[in-house]
Amino acid sequence: MKNYAVIEDAVVTNFVVWDGKSEWRPEKGKAVLASEGVGIGWKYVNGGFKRPDTPSLPHKEYVALAEQEKVSLLNNARQKILVWQVKLAIGKKLTDIEISQLNLWLDYIDLLISVDTSTAPNVN
Repeated sequence: MKNYAVIEDAVVTNFVVWDGKSEWRPEKGKAVLASEGVGIGWKYVNGGFKRPDTPSLPHKEYVALAEQEKVSLLNNARQKILVWQVKLAIGKKLTDIEISQLNLWLDYIDLLISVDTSTAPNVN
């Protein structure tokens, strides 16, 4: 038994488990042996499956998503340096490796802060 995609008008509309030999046919369309990872809504073109196009979002939604990602990355980076900040605040000395890592994280935070999310979805 294998997974077959039901194809109607070049679009996957359903899946069935079928031996490929017994008397069965979909009511509409045709059954095609499905590739791994194929889903409903995929296109079936020239004998192959194609992922559907990603729907476009309004610009302000792209900007909001980019801003959320930026905030998440900043929060993660700030969490990474928290231990070193506490050590410095209570007067403990950092090792050379810790200082090097802290400086890299601080540079990364500076770069994140400078990211212009208004250019989403084409953010560099």
